[in-house]
Amino acid sequence: MSQSPQSVAAPWAEQTGAAPVATGAKQVKELTPPQRAENEYRKALGLLQQGKGTDAAIMLEQSLNLDPHHVGARQALISILLDAARRDEALRLAREGLARDPSQAGLAMIAARIQVERGELQPAVETLEHSLSHASEQPDYLAFLAALQQRAERHKQAVELYVKALQRSPQNGIWWMGMAISLQADQRKAEAAEAFRRAKASGALSPELQAFVDGRLAQLR
Repeated sequence: MSQSPQSVAAPWAEQTGAAPVATGAKQVKELTPPQRAENEYRKALGLLQQGKGTDAAIMLEQSLNLDPHHVGARQALISILLDAARRDEALRLAREGLARDPSQAGLAMIAARIQVERGELQPAVETLEHSLSHASEQPDYLAFLAALQQRAERHKQAVELYVKALQRSPQNGIWWMGMAISLQADQRKAEAAEAFRRAKASGALSPELQAFVDGRLAQLR
């Protein structure tokens, strides 16, 4: 009687110690695009630590192509672009991120700073206002927008924003000074003098700013 191929192979496998071939190979689970994006992002961070910014930028671009919502990859790539003085590209990336998710207050601040550097004050204000509802508890965001409103000579809006920022960080002398400037411009002299005094009492001002505050207080007496 002829033996089957399996019965012939079995004794040979026992003698040689060879493992039997699996008839059904185990399938490796394919990674999703967001998972692949995260892998590329982590590789890019490793390259950044090695000082390989150009290679890291390529991987970060790949990460964003796989997952445009990856905040870390977008912010890291923007940082590389800013370090290379490629501000237009950095602004484009920040705007793209905000279009996908307006709640990214960090991207809004980055975009607004670039716009201010380009002399685009009103667009910078609009950028911050667009994401303001998502950053109402962030004092740095509120104070930044207040400073821009002040530069645009919208002093009432600036005061309102400084008040909210100082409620969350009451020892910030720079913000007290900023609010005092807008209060004085809005002819609220008694409130301005008090705010200047609070700025001085904070102990956070440089000698130059201390002298500026003293000069303003002298004007208000």
